[in-house]
Amino acid sequence: MKKLIPWALLITLCPLSTVFAADVPARGPGHIQDTAGMFPADRVPQLEESAKASVHPFYILTIESLEGHSSSEYSTSAYKAWGLQQDDILIVLSKTDQRIEMQYHNPQISKQMEQLPEDYDRDGKIDESKIDEFVGKHFTPLAKTGNFAEGVQQLIYGSAVWSHEEEPPALQQGLDAMLSGMEEQGAVLQGGSSSQPSPMPA
Repeated sequence: MKKLIPWALLITLCPLSTVFAADVPARGPGHIQDTAGMFPADRVPQLEESAKASVHPFYILTIESLEGHSSSEYSTSAYKAWGLQQDDILIVLSKTDQRIEMQYHNPQISKQMEQLPEDYDRDGKIDESKIDEFVGKHFTPLAKTGNFAEGVQQLIYGSAVWSHEEEPPALQQGLDAMLSGMEEQGAVLQGGSSSQPSPMPA
């Protein structure tokens, strides 16, 4: 029996020649395109600044639904349509489908991702992919509370490890406290397609 895994993550390294027929919003002037209204308006300027200032520039697109289409094909189409380059990272959030897709075409990022410590998200699982661990630590706990803006912010901050920078101490301490508290409450953390459901907040 098939079941939908909400907020499942797919890391896509598809050829850039992939063509997808779904309508992709035209690229705007900034790095944040919140077409699904998932971010509070007062948080967008901060996200914009962080996404632009990152060593690897982030581009964020939120959509209402994939309309039954493949999230990997959709994000590949957006990556191509927006003219993103090797150093750029695209995050697509689908509100109705509860999916996050993070796409880049940079072997160096892939190599650095694989060098993350075992059980990076501290959920006790050692058989998860490193990209699952990365999203499981930085995005998923916040997405489960409906705080998508902060979840994306933490993904951007967390990418500092790819450039061998240390994460801001206050950020790391805050994440450690949050993860510890959720573990004590028996919360299930997930960051990938093989993990447990992470439902939208009621």
